Amino acid sequence: MPIEATLRMPAEITGDKPKETHCRARVVHVRHEPYGDGRIGFGAEIETFVSVPQPDRWTNSPTAA
Repeated sequence: MPIEATLRMPAEITGDKPKETHCRARVVHVRHEPYGDGRIGFGAEIETFVSVPQPDRWTNSPTAA
């Protein structure tokens, strides 16, 4: 089954600032038995990905007078 997801990659992975990556993947296996808290797990194989540019949060903007 194909899926699309946006992953937030931390600085420990990127070696720079955290970055978001949009990817297309396909599910390769599903855990049918729920974990103790009710979650179901699955594994996916990423087929394509693209980094999503992050706007600078701290840019200067004009202020109203």
